Amino acid sequence: MRSIRGVTIERRFFTTEDIIRKVEEIGRLVASDSRGYMLGGGAMSLRGDKESTKDIDLLFATEEEAAVFLAALKEASFLPQRELDSVYADLKAFAVARDPSLFWIDLFVERVGGSFFLSESVRNRAQVWGSFGMFTLLLCSREDIFLSKSVTERDRDLEDMLALYRKGLDVDAILGECDVQTGNSDMIWHLHLEEKLREMEERYDLTVPWRSRLYDVGCGLLLERYVRELVAKGPVTVPQVSEEYGADEKDVRDVLVKLEREGVVEVDRTGRPYVYVPSEDARSS
Repeated sequence: MRSIRGVTIERRFFTTEDIIRKVEEIGRLVASDSRGYMLGGGAMSLRGDKESTKDIDLLFATEEEAAVFLAALKEASFLPQRELDSVYADLKAFAVARDPSLFWIDLFVERVGGSFFLSESVRNRAQVWGSFGMFTLLLCSREDIFLSKSVTERDRDLEDMLALYRKGLDVDAILGECDVQTGNSDMIWHLHLEEKLREMEERYDLTVPWRSRLYDVGCGLLLERYVRELVAKGPVTVPQVSEEYGADEKDVRDVLVKLEREGVVEVDRTGRPYVYVPSEDARSS
């Protein structure tokens, strides 16, 4: 159920056939070229990973494409919803609309929930499902649906993640996309997803063997962020950083070697321990 202005509205489940019919109807009303990337339960239904869904999530690269699709929704008797409960408001949708049959469609631009980013790699993994007039529908990969569901708190998201996990996922693609998403946000995706997988393990009594890989990579990235912040404040040594963050000295040294190689820090090796300071380029940026 969703709440609008404190009034609870009954939700319905829609089958794959319902989704296809709606997409065809709306798509033919789109007035100019638009490409929508379907995530969530709708994409899972079209992929055959679940029998029904309560809504459709569409992600667009630009506001112009989303606006064109929204205009088609209005022509198809969908009404934009202005006030939603906190869970759906937090998704930061471009628009949320429903029709008289209670079919809901959520539109997003570039990001879902202000977090999951429509990266080039996400686009490349998506598959064209069909074209309807000037609208092209693409289905995001199972891996990207899995990742996007890890940042939402809607009903059945964790259940959907379990279903996708049991279908089989490309772990390297997930780890690689965590790198990409982390580079486009303040969040370290590896640690966020690791926490979500831990929750999934506890709820469904299973073990995800690659969860530890996420944790190890995520902790390394977190340490790198800490080191960058500390070095930016002034000269530091490996023991100082290690004591400040409770990190192993070898891990700290590895991060500083990496930052030196990238030109972020300079090293004074005239004494022991070595002293690390921001590089000239880092100071001027």
